[in-house]
Amino acid sequence: MILDKPRGCTSAQALNRVKKAVGAKKAGHTGTLDPFATGVLPVCFNQATKAIPYLGDDIKEYEAEMILGVSTDTMDDTGTVTGRVDAEHIGRDEVKEVIEGFSGEIMQVPPMYSAAKVSGTKLYALARAGKEVERKPKRVTIEEIRLLHFSYPKATFYVKCSRGTYVRVIASDVGRKLGCGAHLSELRRLRSGPFTLSGASSIEDVESGNYSILPLEEVLAGYPKVCLEEDLCESVRNGTPLCRGSLSDVELPKFKNRDIITLFCRKTILSICEAKADSDGFEYMGDKDIVFRHLRVFN
Repeated sequence: MILDKPRGCTSAQALNRVKKAVGAKKAGHTGTLDPFATGVLPVCFNQATKAIPYLGDDIKEYEAEMILGVSTDTMDDTGTVTGRVDAEHIGRDEVKEVIEGFSGEIMQVPPMYSAAKVSGTKLYALARAGKEVERKPKRVTIEEIRLLHFSYPKATFYVKCSRGTYVRVIASDVGRKLGCGAHLSELRRLRSGPFTLSGASSIEDVESGNYSILPLEEVLAGYPKVCLEEDLCESVRNGTPLCRGSLSDVELPKFKNRDIITLFCRKTILSICEAKADSDGFEYMGDKDIVFRHLRVFN
């Protein structure tokens, strides 16, 4: 399911509401959104929760609004104001130039109010205790960033970025470069990997029964696929790795060592695997050499 998370609740709270609404025994989500943020939150139920690490959410797209001239300790509008500067002299062209200067590979320092950990402790727990610790910068990739609207003090921008990018850090850094400070006032996720708002349901939709759940087979369609005959399916269900000898009559796609592969019995997914060899070397392997090692097996 693609959930359109509302403002004002954590991702876990949103998850628990839809889990209860659909009557699922298990549920999980990818790509946590801050409570003030809205938009795409992919949710998996029951057996599909096993696939969460493989849902390909590396690329994110957001629309964000920042307020110039006001800084906060959380870098968003949920925090305490730490500074105010009159910056009415700053024009659209200057804002555009600074924002677009963040394109490419950049280094970001995780904010204190975040779920990143230092020595096993989440930063926001330290921040709430009044402690600030040194954080190591990390490299993130901004594939595209552009100014959409500007009317002082508000600037709205679009960003397409790698997983783990803090958009509120971008807003804070833009304010710092402009010499006036800034914080993020709105954040809406438009895309997380292959999932977009076009297929998303609100919590109210789900609770009223107006929702759809994507088949796991469709969600994982981007990975190379191997279809097995019935005689091999049972061994896969039992978690037995597939060796070269058992695959000699199976049509295989091209793959590289450590690629993720999906195994199917007819149209039903059986397993998410890791390739232990290159397909080009398959014919030179011994019959007992492992070709696919199971990462997740579905009942």
